[in-house]
Amino acid sequence: MTSMYGHEHATFSCGDENRLFNLTDSFVQIRGITVSQGKTVGGGGGISVATTKVRGYNLPNLHMLESQISGCESTASGGGLYVEGNDAYVSFTSCNVKNNKASSRGGGVYMNGGRIDMDSVSSISANHANGDGGGVFLDNAAFLNGGEVRNNVAQNTGGNIIVENNARLENVKIL
Repeated sequence: MTSMYGHEHATFSCGDENRLFNLTDSFVQIRGITVSQGKTVGGGGGISVATTKVRGYNLPNLHMLESQISGCESTASGGGLYVEGNDAYVSFTSCNVKNNKASSRGGGVYMNGGRIDMDSVSSISANHANGDGGGVFLDNAAFLNGGEVRNNVAQNTGGNIIVENNARLENVKIL
């Protein structure tokens, strides 16, 4: 899915009624799109990425370029993005995850396993969690590589980020 004019001109909104993408064992590229006003009872107000089988290749399940996930909400975890499964792989190039909310964990992003690679201009910012990890909650060997996490808020702990259960991060700028 590609917008020729950039995410400022191509917004996909769910009108606060559902998530926009529910990707299971998929390979999707999104370029120049804003995912907005997704809302779900489960994880991932804007996008949910899950893998159920072991993969033998290194292609992202979701590759977002010059896009954003903004203004989405989950009554569970992962206001903007929910990643599930050890082989789940998401790649961000010039992307922003911002102004999302979760009632529990990971206002911007919740990862239960999996990997996210972000380039140096991608960011997770201005998200809010009523629980822990306002920007990002990493759990169960999840791996976050690169990008910037800044200005997020959590009601409990980890305003910007929480790392638990063998999860890790590398090359992440936390402000």
